[in-house]
Amino acid sequence: LISLGLLRGNEIVQTVMSCRVIGMEVERAVLAVEERSTSASGDASVLANYVETPSNALCRDLYGANGYTNDGSKWVKSTSDAIGVPAHIRLVEGA
Repeated sequence: LISLGLLRGNEIVQTVMSCRVIGMEVERAVLAVEERSTSASGDASVLANYVETPSNALCRDLYGANGYTNDGSKWVKSTSDAIGVPAHIRLVEGA
């Protein structure tokens, strides 16, 4: 298992990821899939939570670096501005 994302409606509630893949743009690929899922459900925006802990400091800049703005309580982005999966990553979905 490399990563797992928990979505509720248009909100990214939690994403967990192996620290061994952070920095290889896997985090961007996972975020792209989460955004695509939110967009497919018809929502105009995607919301994301980030609660900083010593264990997740590596992800501090993830949302800001990918076009989200912080409204004071959550990170927010229009689904029309969804990012793509980096070209060097191939997603295999379903099994």
